[in-house]
Amino acid sequence: MNTGPPPTRLVFLNELPNVAPGSKVRFLGCVTEYVTSSGTLKLQHAHNATDSKASSAIVALVDIELLLETIKATDMHVGAWVNVIGYVDAGARVSRRVAGTGKDQGIDVKIQAVMLWSAGSIRIGDYEQALQGRRGLD
Repeated sequence: MNTGPPPTRLVFLNELPNVAPGSKVRFLGCVTEYVTSSGTLKLQHAHNATDSKASSAIVALVDIELLLETIKATDMHVGAWVNVIGYVDAGARVSRRVAGTGKDQGIDVKIQAVMLWSAGSIRIGDYEQALQGRRGLD
């Protein structure tokens, strides 16, 4: 019987809504906003998006309060690509609706980060291919 921590599942950010709450995940995302009042980074990654509407449909709301003493300021800048390891929160999926219309605008997925680091000058296309290739081996 394994009593250690759960294994980390490597996923694309747009797959987060399909991951069970409490699961430990690792993903890559681009910072679109830092909400200082809540210590939350908003991340996106438009993997396999066929249009601009789909590219903004999934947002990871990453709670970084546990990391505030160690996180680098440059990792919170808009446009920074970061790797995240964390847990999908129990109340993870929240639909965003357009005010007054009720139209679905996308899904926010809440993540409690335990690690976050810069992806540096990453080639997104190469990363996506590598992750897809790795899945073929699993």
